[in-house]
Amino acid sequence: MSNDLETQLLNTQKELEALRADFNEFAYVVSHDLTAPFRQIIGFSEIIKERCGDKFDDKTNHHFDLILNGSKFGSRMIEALLSYSRLCTNKLGLTSADCNDMVENVLESLAPLIHDSNADIKSRNLPIVEADVNQLESLLYQLFHNALLNRRPGIPLVICLDHVENECDWEFCLTDNGIGIPENQQSKVFLVLRRGVTDKSPDRMGMGLAIAKRIVQNHGGNIWLDSNGHNGCSIYFSLPKNVIVT
Repeated sequence: MSNDLETQLLNTQKELEALRADFNEFAYVVSHDLTAPFRQIIGFSEIIKERCGDKFDDKTNHHFDLILNGSKFGSRMIEALLSYSRLCTNKLGLTSADCNDMVENVLESLAPLIHDSNADIKSRNLPIVEADVNQLESLLYQLFHNALLNRRPGIPLVICLDHVENECDWEFCLTDNGIGIPENQQSKVFLVLRRGVTDKSPDRMGMGLAIAKRIVQNHGGNIWLDSNGHNGCSIYFSLPKNVIVT
């Protein structure tokens, strides 16, 4: 019986590897074939507007702006969906990851948005964990970016990343004093293309928390939130101390 189970496991592993290879090929084709038309629309629209914009009336110029903004948004959405899909198939590359270094990298990449929001960001002696560095850094980016976008007008934004050590895992909490998430949206914000707020600005694709959830799940952890929908939000996630790669 044990030999049969071992054979079945090996066959399942081979099938999984084949699916991963098929997906990587699919992702490349989709990325190339779907983003190329968007690049053409954006490129030629910009050329036409630059050459002829002074001859257009205000309504026509506005229509060209809609074309450009919509195409850029569509291109970014495709890239976000592909990034999410890769998280579902790519193997974890586990190593010792210093969360303090990753937070520093994330905040550097978010520096313009932090400056614009005049945010006060605090993190407290974060641990070294076993994780895929690229995925974990992406997780932290999504959470900080989400908090920066959801600030309350006229209220100084404060974001704090803290943690506690449990017997089997690390539990993190990112807290902000932003606009919060309405109760009727809290069960949806971790779904693909679902926003927790009504703002439909181009910066909000409804992918950030879905990507965060997938990364946490890849590591065998959990993610959840606490928000009263009026005054801030706390997003919790756990990472096992011993990650099991499947």
